[in-house]
Amino acid sequence: MPSKRKTARMDRSIRAFRRIFGLRLADLLKFISSLILPLSFGVFTIIITFQQQSAAKQQRDEDRNASQLQRDEDRNASQLQRDEDRNASQLQREQERDLDEQRYRNKIFDVYIKEMGQLLKENHRAMISKEFMATLSRVKTLDIFRQLDGQRNIRIIRFLYEAKQLSEVKEHSPLDLSAAKLLDIDFRDLAVDEKRLNQLSLTGIFLTNITFMGIEMTYVNFSHNHFDMANFLLVQLRNTNFSFTSVNNSNFSSSVIFNSTFAHSQFKKINFSSSQLDTVNLSLAKIDNVNFSSGNILNINFKFSSFQNVSFSSSIFYNVNFSSASLSDVDFSLSLMNNVDFSFALLVNVNFSYGRLMNVNFSSAKLRNVNFFSTELSHPQFLSTQITNSDLSLAILASANFRGAKIFYTNFQQTTCVAAYFYSSIILNSTFWYSNLKRASFEGVHLTNVNFSRANLHEAKFLDATIADVDLLTAVSIHDAQLFYDTNLINDDQTDCNTSLVNSWTLQTSYVITMMSEKNTSNCRFILKSLTTGATILRRVSLINRWYSRSWPYSKAILRANMSIGVFIELRGTNSDGIVLAQRTLNSTKMSTSLILQDDIQELQVSIEFRAFNNQSGVTNYWCDDINLFIIYGTYLEFLRVLPHIPENARWTQNGTTVAGGHDFGDTFNQLAIPCSLFVDDNQTLFIADQGNNRIIRWKLHDKEGQVVAGDYTEGNGLNSSQNPSDVLIVKETDSPIICDQYNKRVVQLSLRDDTTEREIILDNIDCYGLAMSDHRFLYVSDNVKHGVRRYLLGHKNGMLVTGGREEGDRLYQLTRKNTEDHESAVEIVEETSGNNLDENQDLSAEQIGD
Repeated sequence: MPSKRKTARMDRSIRAFRRIFGLRLADLLKFISSLILPLSFGVFTIIITFQQQSAAKQQRDEDRNASQLQRDEDRNASQLQRDEDRNASQLQREQERDLDEQRYRNKIFDVYIKEMGQLLKENHRAMISKEFMATLSRVKTLDIFRQLDGQRNIRIIRFLYEAKQLSEVKEHSPLDLSAAKLLDIDFRDLAVDEKRLNQLSLTGIFLTNITFMGIEMTYVNFSHNHFDMANFLLVQLRNTNFSFTSVNNSNFSSSVIFNSTFAHSQFKKINFSSSQLDTVNLSLAKIDNVNFSSGNILNINFKFSSFQNVSFSSSIFYNVNFSSASLSDVDFSLSLMNNVDFSFALLVNVNFSYGRLMNVNFSSAKLRNVNFFSTELSHPQFLSTQITNSDLSLAILASANFRGAKIFYTNFQQTTCVAAYFYSSIILNSTFWYSNLKRASFEGVHLTNVNFSRANLHEAKFLDATIADVDLLTAVSIHDAQLFYDTNLINDDQTDCNTSLVNSWTLQTSYVITMMSEKNTSNCRFILKSLTTGATILRRVSLINRWYSRSWPYSKAILRANMSIGVFIELRGTNSDGIVLAQRTLNSTKMSTSLILQDDIQELQVSIEFRAFNNQSGVTNYWCDDINLFIIYGTYLEFLRVLPHIPENARWTQNGTTVAGGHDFGDTFNQLAIPCSLFVDDNQTLFIADQGNNRIIRWKLHDKEGQVVAGDYTEGNGLNSSQNPSDVLIVKETDSPIICDQYNKRVVQLSLRDDTTEREIILDNIDCYGLAMSDHRFLYVSDNVKHGVRRYLLGHKNGMLVTGGREEGDRLYQLTRKNTEDHESAVEIVEETSGNNLDENQDLSAEQIGD
């Protein structure tokens, strides 16, 4: 019962609550809906208001910025106008000041000219001879120099020069302008036609930024001057005086200086490149950082001068005196020197590499870290010279004299010192590895720790020398010593007659026995066993580890033997395939022969043939003994040209002697017909291209007639014929002539041996006219159709064009029927150019050295 009442009460409460809150929610919704529209308008109004305010602010900012910009522009324009006005005013003031200064300078210039002219007039141009007037003129001139600019100062100098006040004349000395300072002056305004300037004296003055370019100056005195930034490009100085002068940062390149003096002068940062100096005195000069490269240095006195960081590379020296000079960091590489004196000089870090030095004197000089790498020296004098830490590797020293020299830590590797003279010298810690010291004299020499490994000491003299025997054990060859490399290459079976020949010889036919020699009991004799049948024995000698073509090119194998008639010994040189490349023959009338070791020769063969002559009466046996086979290393280098020293005052005799021909035109052996070329060998034998007789004739000195070695008097293209031979030369190491067979368009080499002549065409299809052979075994052939000169390595048919070949003409890169007869200087010039791996089609031009 109670629960039902409670439930009913709760239902009534819920219905009452729903009735009350249901009415309130509806009212609330109506109220809210009535507020939506006003609120929307309010929000929209607020947004529009904010946007309008932002736009107004932006407009105000833009207006303010535009106003500020306008004010700035107005202010800048005003400032610019003020600046322009100020600049214009300042420019006007400067122009007025310049005009005033110009008027003032013109005025004082005119006053100076007027006053000096009046003084000259009153003193009859001799005012300098009067001390007071000279002093007055000097003071006035120095004062005017300080006030005037360079253009007016050169006019002052020109006025004084033309008034003869700056010249050495009989009447008076030049005006003293010492201590004057001249800036920015062009002396071309002083020269006649801007080219010639004579008889000028300006001494003791300071010149900066000065130009003399292209002027020819004669009898000019610039002594005691100070030059800075001076331009002497292309000048010609003759009889000029620069003594006691200081020259800095200046250019003398391509200049010509003759008979002038720079004694006691100082040079720093100067360019003398490509200049020619002849008869110039530079004694006691101080030369620092100066370039003399590619110059001609002739008859120059550098005595007691000092050199620091100086380049003479690729220059030509003749009759130059560096005695008692000091040279440090100096470059003489690729230079040519003749009659140059370095006696008593000090040379430190000096480079002579790849140069050619003839008659150069280093006596009593001190050489430290001096480089002679691959340099050719002819008749160099090193008497009492001190040589330390220097490099003479690969150098060629012809007739070098080291008497009394002190040589320490010096490199002579692969140097050619044939017949060098080291008498009484001291050699310490140095190397002669692979050097050619044939016939060198080491008499009385003190040698300590000197390396002669693989050196060629053939016939070298060591009388009274102090040397450890171990230092000579690895030498290639030495006179009167039995070293490994100097022994007889086939001696092992000639001392013991009980040794079987088959141990070292190959018996090819019949039999040969050994018997004690009748002349020498320590030597065996090879004898033919049967007189009715011949025999042949062969001996092979490998050259491996005995001779290297790269180290010892142009070496010779020498074969000597004694033999009876009927015995013939043949020496052969074979390559790795056994092909014979060269051979020589001995018989009872010729007991010695030599064979040039070509690069490909790897083995020597000695073949002894015993020929039995049944009809030969009185022959008891056929024999040979005392067979010697040995190598002379580096023979070709001995043929290098050594030019004799001919004094300057030497004169040829006017009356000559006929040595060939002279019996009218003809074809007999004592006649010649149009001899057009000749060659004289070391034996004074003439080889003559007898063009009119189509022959080459050999004419020995003092003989009344010659001997034909090539040609058969008739024209033709056979191998034995020559047609208009135009030139001939001799390959010295083989004594074989090379002929220019002109009309047959070929070059032919002859081999003269055993009274027979072998011929070989070494070049064909070439219009040869002249021949020349260089020291480096290159053959030069001129072509008078293609107007060029080509270079060939002997044994090769592909040549290189070294000059000409650009049609006929007189330009520096053209030739006209050029004849390369064996003029040594011409070959030297070509050799210098062609040694640089030039391409055949490379544009070559030359310097004109004569018409």
